[in-house]
Amino acid sequence: MMRALIVLAVIARTAAADPSVPPDLATYGPGGLRLGDDVLFKDEVDGAAYDPSQDLIWFESKGTLRVVDLRDPKRAVIVILTKMPQTGFEIGGFSNASFGTIYTDVYLHLELAKKPGISAPTAVYAIADPDGAKKHAKQIKKTVISGRAWITAQLKRAAVSRPSPPARAEPAAITLPAGTGQCDQYANGCGDAMWFGDSPLMMVVVQSACGDACFRGCALYDPKSKKFAPLGESGEWGALTDKTAVTNCMDVNIAPDDTRFLSDKKVCILGAKLTCTDLDPWTPFAWVFAPSSSH
Repeated sequence: MMRALIVLAVIARTAAADPSVPPDLATYGPGGLRLGDDVLFKDEVDGAAYDPSQDLIWFESKGTLRVVDLRDPKRAVIVILTKMPQTGFEIGGFSNASFGTIYTDVYLHLELAKKPGISAPTAVYAIADPDGAKKHAKQIKKTVISGRAWITAQLKRAAVSRPSPPARAEPAAITLPAGTGQCDQYANGCGDAMWFGDSPLMMVVVQSACGDACFRGCALYDPKSKKFAPLGESGEWGALTDKTAVTNCMDVNIAPDDTRFLSDKKVCILGAKLTCTDLDPWTPFAWVFAPSSSH
């Protein structure tokens, strides 16, 4: 009884208004699914993905895959799959979104079509456990498609084009200050640079290592001032040191305005200094566009 009360208290606390959550940021966690401070679903959510071209948020909670249509003023929550095992998922067809499909064995693929279907593709970095993968695939294929009527009704749903940074040549690698950079001989890459969205800032590789997969850690870099800033931690612009915080270069989710980004469970704001707020136990996963009026 006491444990149940504690869980309910956590959910109530995490679902409460949080001034640190921007109105266009989608998050999920033990308190449910929310957009800004607007709670879309109130039970525990284990994973979520956003399709900007269709204004849809797909999410899994306790073995059920649901979808929220942001074009619907009521934002009704629709059940699509039931009896779903704990797994990553990928949506294909008229909507495209995915969660947890890279570092696993197999995952659930739902094809949205006149005759919707479920399959169990192998992950990009598949875990070497053939027997476990076969068992997992069998469980996935027992998932029940409960939302056939909704899928059929949405087959002619119109996609919308969302803005993205214009194509430009990748910046040249930079030379890191002497005594900095921790890149092993296999991964290397120290000094490699990539644009930070459509801004003049860059993300620069300052750490790298390879094991079962390769990791490249980036710091922020301003080529005009030649100063660095931590990536994923609050901090000042200045010289690069071995204490400058880095994060996986591929795990940075940049907002369309290029002034904010996500790193793990943190939302960060750029300015004269970098300010990051940890949203734990919520997981931020998408910057959401204003929904289209297309149907």
